[in-house]
Amino acid sequence: MRRGRESRFCSLQVAANEPCEDFVITEELEVGIFLLGIFDGHNGSECARFCVQNVCSVVRSELSHQESFVDVLKR
Repeated sequence: MRRGRESRFCSLQVAANEPCEDFVITEELEVGIFLLGIFDGHNGSECARFCVQNVCSVVRSELSHQESFVDVLKR
């Protein structure tokens, strides 16, 4: 809990194929800044897996060079 608010995220993944090729990210990058991502692997899991493995470090790197998360989104 932060600042009197409860933080909660729920997700449901229903596979249309076996194995499921979709991936989900739920990560707090900084206090109060959350990264939630859904990556659809509908044409194979390689791209979705790559995004899950790399997107947090890329966004964190950009955050370290920008004044705000809004500046990162604008880039």
